[in-house]
Amino acid sequence: MTLLHLQLFWGESQQTFLGLDELPELAELSLRQKSDLHAWYSTRRKILKHEAHSQPWVKVAAASEAIEIALTPSGSATAQCLFGTGISAGSWNIQDGVLFIQLQDEQTLWEYRVVGNALSNIHSAAEYINGKPHGMVKLIQVKPR
Repeated sequence: MTLLHLQLFWGESQQTFLGLDELPELAELSLRQKSDLHAWYSTRRKILKHEAHSQPWVKVAAASEAIEIALTPSGSATAQCLFGTGISAGSWNIQDGVLFIQLQDEQTLWEYRVVGNALSNIHSAAEYINGKPHGMVKLIQVKPR
């Protein structure tokens, strides 16, 4: 289990997104929180490289636009707002089963750190904007084109 897992669990269970340096220590969690964390972690999985680029993804969040993200086998990424005209480009890679996506336009750098969900195609992600923790988002794998 990594700090990213704790960050995502905390965001989903406490509805509070914290930076990695703001997270409680595991020893500080109550027995109930530790039990809930281990139950949540048991439903996570590694994302595989071939599945990452074989289908489009949709990023959704409570307070932002839905975005379609396309990943190529070569490691490039493009994103387009589903209900707007915004387009950005960047790159992606997988490290230890975690999908990292970086997208950029003229003013903003978005980073997504995605942990796979073993129970559905709706995955948990931490969103960073211009290097700062911004919030929890979900990335959904959709049917291949």
